[in-house]
Amino acid sequence: MKKLISLLSLFSFVLSSIPSFSNDESSVAQAVFECSDLDKAPLPVVLITPVYPPELKANRIRAEVTAVFIVDETGVVTKASIEESSDERFNASALKAIQQWRFQPGVRNDKAVRTRVRQPFKYALTPIEAHDIDGLDVKPEVLESVTPRYPRALKRLRKQATVIVEFVVDETGKVVDWEIEESTNQQFNESALTAIKQWTFKPGKIEGVPVKARVRIPFSYSLRG
Repeated sequence: MKKLISLLSLFSFVLSSIPSFSNDESSVAQAVFECSDLDKAPLPVVLITPVYPPELKANRIRAEVTAVFIVDETGVVTKASIEESSDERFNASALKAIQQWRFQPGVRNDKAVRTRVRQPFKYALTPIEAHDIDGLDVKPEVLESVTPRYPRALKRLRKQATVIVEFVVDETGKVVDWEIEESTNQQFNESALTAIKQWTFKPGKIEGVPVKARVRIPFSYSLRG
């Protein structure tokens, strides 16, 4: 459902472009302005929150995506595209939401004009509260570990990577709240997460009581010879 929310929402706007100027009125009409050139910046009146792709949400995959688009003279979003993305699997979600946004158009010299907007999105889940491993009396102990599988296609191409997974070991020793903290090649992320979700531990303790503990483990994918 479309939502009416103010500019002071979860989304912050950075409007920018390089306008082209001409004495030709038709050229001016087609110019794309930046916010600093306007008397009044575009004001959002309908914003749709991007849907967190279910599979990526279930695996607690996070990402940052920056979209760029034009708000035309009627307040409609046009020419939306992805300028930057940490994981292209989120791109379609961001674009689908943006294409439904509506604005009061930007105004220059009492006329509605076209404005370029850059909008960042951050896909992340609220982390579970847990103790840092260094603050425990007894650190979690691995009972069962699973070695990540080297993706066959990447192995054939001799691709290599380092993936750091952050997760919480709960009071029962189960791995929960996992996510990729850092990765040199996103194609290996799924392999690392699939493995870590199968690990089991003796839980960490404080004063003899099992507690949730946050753990970081690096996985190195490399080939020899």
